[in-house]
Amino acid sequence: MIDAIQDRFRALPKAELHVHLEGALPLEFLNRLAADKGRDPIKPDIFAFKNFEEFALCFFTTTSLLEDEEDFYQAARAFVEAQAEENIVYTEFSFMPGFHVKRGVKPEAMFQGLYSGLQDGMKQHPVQVKILFSISRMFGAEAGEETLDYIRRFPDDHILGIDLAGMEVPDSITPFASCFKEARAMGLETVAHAGEFSGPDHVAQTIEILRPRRIGHGLGAALDNRICRMLAERDIALELAPTSNVLLGAAASYEKHPLAKLMKMGVPVTLNSDDPIFFSTTLSREYAIARTVMGLDEDSLMAILANGFQYGFLDPKDKERTDDQ
Repeated sequence: MIDAIQDRFRALPKAELHVHLEGALPLEFLNRLAADKGRDPIKPDIFAFKNFEEFALCFFTTTSLLEDEEDFYQAARAFVEAQAEENIVYTEFSFMPGFHVKRGVKPEAMFQGLYSGLQDGMKQHPVQVKILFSISRMFGAEAGEETLDYIRRFPDDHILGIDLAGMEVPDSITPFASCFKEARAMGLETVAHAGEFSGPDHVAQTIEILRPRRIGHGLGAALDNRICRMLAERDIALELAPTSNVLLGAAASYEKHPLAKLMKMGVPVTLNSDDPIFFSTTLSREYAIARTVMGLDEDSLMAILANGFQYGFLDPKDKERTDDQ
C-alpha cells in the first residue's frame, strides 16, 4: 500500500522547502565523484547512524568529495535532476558556503560551479530552484556576517535568503539577531531551524528574536499550545521532515510525531525530505508515510502539498505558474 501511495504522490507536482543540497546528492553521483578522485566508494552502511553526532560525521564524509568548480557544477546538476525525478517543480534548498570555505574550497570556484550547474540543470528539467544560504550555529555569529558578505560578493538570481541551522545549544539565538536584521534590510528572506531537539521556548525565542518567515522542523512547539497558537496567528509555517525527525531521535516514532496535532492546532505545516540520501527517503515517501503510518487523511495531505507552494518564497508570476500545474 505504501508503495502505491508513494507512486501516486510522486506523480503530483510538489514543492519542497527544506532540503539540504549536501544531503540530497544521489549515492551514484557521489561514487562517480569518488572514483574520479581515486577514492574508495561510499558504502550505504555509512548512513546507519544512531544520533546527530554520527549523522554529522556522515555529512563531513560525503561533502569532502566537493573540492572544485566542476564538482559543485556537477553536484548542482545532480540535485536538480533528482528533484525532477520526484516531480518537485519548485524547491528551496539550503547550502552552507561557510562550511565549504572553512575546509579549503575557493569561494569563487564554488559559487561559479553552483550557479552554473543550477542554471544548466533547470534548462534540462522543469524545476524552479532557489537557494537559502545556511549558517551553522557551531561557527558562531561571525559565520552569519561572512554569509551575508558572500551574498554581496557573489550575487545571483537563485539566492532567496538565509537559514540558521545546527545544534540548538544554549545562547545560539541572540548572537544571530543582528545578522537576521541585516539580511531583512538587504531584502533577503529568513528561515531558522528551531525546536528540532529543543522545546517550545526555543521556538518562541527564535520567532521573537530572529523573526524568521518559516521555522525548520519546529516540532518542539507541539509541547505548548501557546506556541502553537503563536505560529498559527502569525502564519509561520513549520518545515517538517518526519523520517529525519525519527532517525535522529527528535521524534520517538512516526506514530508519536506531532504532525497531526500541529495541524489540528492550525499551525501551517509542510512536508520535506531534509537530507534524503542520508535518511533513505524521498518527498513522495514522506507523504506516503504520513498517510499509512501517521494516519493523516487524503484532505490533510493535499492541504500540506498546497502549503509547500503557499509558504514558498515564490514571486507572483511563479505562484501563478505553479497554480496552473
